[in-house]
Amino acid sequence: MLDPAQFLESTWRDAGRKAGWDWMGGPDLFALHRPSAPGSPRFYLSAGIHGDEPAGPLAAYELMSSPDLWKGWEVYFFPMLNPGGLRLGTRDSAAGIDLNRDYLHLRSPEISAHRGMLEKLPRLDVSVCLHEDWEATGVYLYYLHRDGILDGARRVLAAMGRVIPVDPAAQIDGRAAEQGLIHRRPEEYEGENWPEAIYLGHHLTDHGYTLETPSSRPIGERVRAHCEGVAAILREFPRPSRAG
Repeated sequence: MLDPAQFLESTWRDAGRKAGWDWMGGPDLFALHRPSAPGSPRFYLSAGIHGDEPAGPLAAYELMSSPDLWKGWEVYFFPMLNPGGLRLGTRDSAAGIDLNRDYLHLRSPEISAHRGMLEKLPRLDVSVCLHEDWEATGVYLYYLHRDGILDGARRVLAAMGRVIPVDPAAQIDGRAAEQGLIHRRPEEYEGENWPEAIYLGHHLTDHGYTLETPSSRPIGERVRAHCEGVAAILREFPRPSRAG
C-alpha cells in the first residue's frame, strides 16, 4: 500500500492513464474523469479533504485501479482534495483552513479551484465523499436525500459493516443515528460553513453518501470498508440511460 506522502500529481496521472482515466486537474486540484457512452449515469467520488484521514485517498487509488467496477458509468474523481494537509498529516490545509467548511465563502485556493470545476459539471446521479472519524467506534454514513427511503443506504452500511462493525451509538457527531445511519436533507443544514456534501446536495445531486470509518482501526481495514461501501452504492443504481 502506498504511503500517502507519495501521492503526488504524477502518481495519480500515471495510475489514471493506465486504468483509462483522463487527467483534468492541476497542482492544487487532483481530478480525473472516466468517460462512458452518451446517456451513462454519472458518479462522483471525493476523498482526502481532511489531511489526517488517509484511508479515503488510499481507497480511491484502489477503486480507480479497478476498471470493471465502473463499467457503464461516467465518473468524476477528486481523490485528494487537501494534498498539503495529507502530506503534513493535519486535518486542515497547509494554510490552516478546514477545507470541508469552505464551500460557501471560498477562503482557500483548493476549494476555490474545486468549486470552480464543480460549477462546470453536469447533473450527477450519485455523489460519495470518503471520510474518517477519530472518535467513532465503528463505521457509519450520512445519507443526504430529501425522501425517507433508507433501505439502500442500510445495505451500503451493511456492506461496510462486514469489514468493520457498525457504530451502535444513538448519537454520532451530535446527530441522531439509527444503527450507524444518519439521514439528512440539504435544506436542513444550518450555518454558513458549508461542507462539500451540502454544496453537492444543493447543486448537483439528489443522492449523497458520506462514508465514515473509525481512525482507530488498522488502515487496511478502513480502506477495505470504504471500497466495499462504494461497490455497494454502485449496486444500488440500475444505470438508466439518458439517451433519447
